[in-house]
Amino acid sequence: MTANHRGGLILCGGRSQRLGTSKAWLEFAGLPLLSRVARTLYPLVEELRVIGAPELSYPPLPDGAILQRDPLPYCGPTPAVIRGLQSFSQKIHAVFVCSCDLPFLNSSCVEYLFDLSKGEQIFIPTWKGRLHPLHAVYPSRLAQGVDGKSWENRRLLDWIESLQYQIIPEENWEKFDPHGWSLTNINTPQDYQLALQRSHSTHSNTR
Repeated sequence: MTANHRGGLILCGGRSQRLGTSKAWLEFAGLPLLSRVARTLYPLVEELRVIGAPELSYPPLPDGAILQRDPLPYCGPTPAVIRGLQSFSQKIHAVFVCSCDLPFLNSSCVEYLFDLSKGEQIFIPTWKGRLHPLHAVYPSRLAQGVDGKSWENRRLLDWIESLQYQIIPEENWEKFDPHGWSLTNINTPQDYQLALQRSHSTHSNTR
């Protein structure tokens, strides 16, 4: 697979109030969670950007990845996605957008989304009746001329529903991600413990 014309955008500017600690620095499999997600995406894309809050610190990123400080943080993911898409160079046609709290992010799933997209419309997986717009591929051109400020504190799905998008049925997604683990994020201490248990179980079964 070629990384040409493909970008990666990681959202990492939230307060993590339910978790009680920074998601970016949360250790998983020996790495801070943001570093783990960035390392997974890095070889798959030509440009990699992280949207962060102005005052927060972040773990090291791969060489060439760009940490972009959000000038209007804590206004929800929608304006961050819009501003992030607008920041890519013109050669980038499709962008995989995700949060930083995906411990099992699967490169095969990302490649599958890129292969479907071809930079024409949004492709969003669904799992157990829930859409995952922060594990989806977006055409970068969709944000051209959009005022991110007008979408502050509004749902990302509200913006998406005003655009062209395709939902990937669960029966298609499970061919690449049988248990939906790539879509699993961490919002609470309980989520974190469950992810650690899954990781330990997986490693134990492969020994």
